[in-house]
Amino acid sequence: MGSSRRRLVRAAVTLLSSAPALVAGELHVPAQHPTIQQAIAAAAPGDVVLVAPGIYHEAIDFVGKGIQVVGVAGAEYTTIDATGLGTSVVTLRQGEPSTTLLRGFTLTGGTGQVGGGSNGAGGGICVISPACPTIRDCRINGNTGQHGGGLYISHFSDGPPAQVLDCEVSNNQATSYGGGIYVSVQYSTTRPLIRHCTILGNQAGHAGGCYGGGDFLDCRISGNHASGDGGGAHSVRTLTGSVLEGNTAGQAGGGYFDYQLYGVTLADCALVENHAAVGGGAALRSTSHTLFGGGPYAFVSGCVFARNESGSSTYGDGLSLFLQTFTIAQTWITNCTFDADSFLPSGPVEIRNCIFRNGGSPAGFVTYSNIEGGWPGIGNFDADPLWVDPAGGDYHLSSCSPCIDAGDPTSPLDPDGTAVDVGAIPFEPWIELGGGVPGATGQAELAVTGALLPGQPMTLTLSQAAPNTPLWMILSPTALNAPFKGGTFWPALDVIVTELSTDSAGALQLSGTWPPAIPCGFLIYVQVWWPDMGAEGGWAASDGLRGA
Repeated sequence: MGSSRRRLVRAAVTLLSSAPALVAGELHVPAQHPTIQQAIAAAAPGDVVLVAPGIYHEAIDFVGKGIQVVGVAGAEYTTIDATGLGTSVVTLRQGEPSTTLLRGFTLTGGTGQVGGGSNGAGGGICVISPACPTIRDCRINGNTGQHGGGLYISHFSDGPPAQVLDCEVSNNQATSYGGGIYVSVQYSTTRPLIRHCTILGNQAGHAGGCYGGGDFLDCRISGNHASGDGGGAHSVRTLTGSVLEGNTAGQAGGGYFDYQLYGVTLADCALVENHAAVGGGAALRSTSHTLFGGGPYAFVSGCVFARNESGSSTYGDGLSLFLQTFTIAQTWITNCTFDADSFLPSGPVEIRNCIFRNGGSPAGFVTYSNIEGGWPGIGNFDADPLWVDPAGGDYHLSSCSPCIDAGDPTSPLDPDGTAVDVGAIPFEPWIELGGGVPGATGQAELAVTGALLPGQPMTLTLSQAAPNTPLWMILSPTALNAPFKGGTFWPALDVIVTELSTDSAGALQLSGTWPPAIPCGFLIYVQVWWPDMGAEGGWAASDGLRGA
């Protein structure tokens, strides 16, 4: 957003916050109430507290009310700073219902609510059930505590879970567990949800990034540190679709650590360039022989382990598994990719549909896997997987990879309805990259069918573009990936096709075959641009596509 637009937004917000409330149930800070806490005290259930941009030197408590407290200009311009107050910046511990919302604030300077002072829990936010608020679009930064330097959630009763969505939790510290986030779940069938969050640069004795029994989905956990175990995450029950990168631990589990294995699920995650004394990527431990729901167990599925490091490769650069001999336990590792990462096993493990290359090696009962140097077992083979760009972190399979459809025939089918592929990422001939620019008719869609194989039929379709408009189609084997006109210009300027235009419905369709002379594994980036006065910068564009 340009500086002139920011000034307009600020002016509009100031005007809104300084005018009398026109809608019943709205309370404005500071126009009507000088502090946020005074507005909360005056609010009734269902009310909305609208907070104008500024820095508010206070700590707030929702005092059991199902209300919304919203920074109208967002976290970039609205801060609650509790420095010197010896408590959490925000407290929700009196049964606040699921209608409760905190949105659009930077929260800093907190030291924890439970116990008070530096030994408190939840420096930034403290949530204790049956409170079940939604916390959204917040920055929780620069707080401290014993547990949960940034955020503490204690969930010990059935009912709706607390939710933390689209937040950044960064540069917080905990003396014990959970530098960024600490989640405690006891006697409850529901678990707090942490989704689309960035957990960055936090520190703790254990669990530098996050700890506990919540469900963490689509998060980025990066650059956190624990002097003990679990640099990125520790004992998280479900960790799905997340990236754990550049985390460190003084002991075990640079990216992820767990010592109970009571139904741990680690799925569709990338664990890259983490470091620990044992288990640079992840360390799974179980020293308990007590049966719990069938015994300790763990599922690791669809994960990439790449370039992680431990004190010694014999300690498991990628994944370290240790189950004591008396433990009744099982670990399943399916459809994972190990690049330059070793696996240290101890205990029963089953490995299926996995790739081990560049020094990565398996152990245990292995089937239908691509293993450098070979490995005994049904369906195992040794071949270059032909990843798209492993140096750049892209472990998609190119169109001629021997891993396509080579997995266990009894496994569930891939999303495209074909036999399961070997490795963490099922083959997709075309990947959508985003970066489109909406025009007068909305966001256009670009799609290509057909793999990049010699003689393979292909069809390119553009829809929802401006009607009867000349087009510029750009193609390149390399990515420019540059900001342009409010979107992303994806292909380098190698081939520009200009003799094209949409029809009266704003569509274009081209069909042909992939040239036989182009070798398998060739990359191509494609995007379409056109002049459109309805677009912000006068040009609209499709999303970029990458074919391989």
